[in-house]
Amino acid sequence: MTNPAASKSIWRSWSSMTRFSVMAFAVSELLSFLSLGALGYLVYYAVFPLLPESIETLKGDSVWPSVIFAGMLWSVGFLLAGLALHFLKARVQKRGIQFLLYALILWIWDYLIWFGIIHFSVVQ
Repeated sequence: MTNPAASKSIWRSWSSMTRFSVMAFAVSELLSFLSLGALGYLVYYAVFPLLPESIETLKGDSVWPSVIFAGMLWSVGFLLAGLALHFLKARVQKRGIQFLLYALILWIWDYLIWFGIIHFSVVQ
């Protein structure tokens, strides 16, 4: 059995940004599944002007699973951004720049997800 006091001390030892990232991951993962693709479409519209192809290139039965998958995969970006800021915290002291980097990592992750989904759907 695990010791609940040890679990609390581990949770408290993490930075506030890391705790936020874990909670944001859990909430967005659940919302991406329960929204039946709405979160996937929402994150698509944050990057669509820079994508080489439109979401309209997805055809048939691949559209809905792709949109749901994009939202669920985007949730992992919170963990990636939290991990990156954990290691960059010593170099970046200003809180505003940390938030900007966090948002930039989420946006780049979003772009990579949608680029991959659209590119590999068009290629097939």
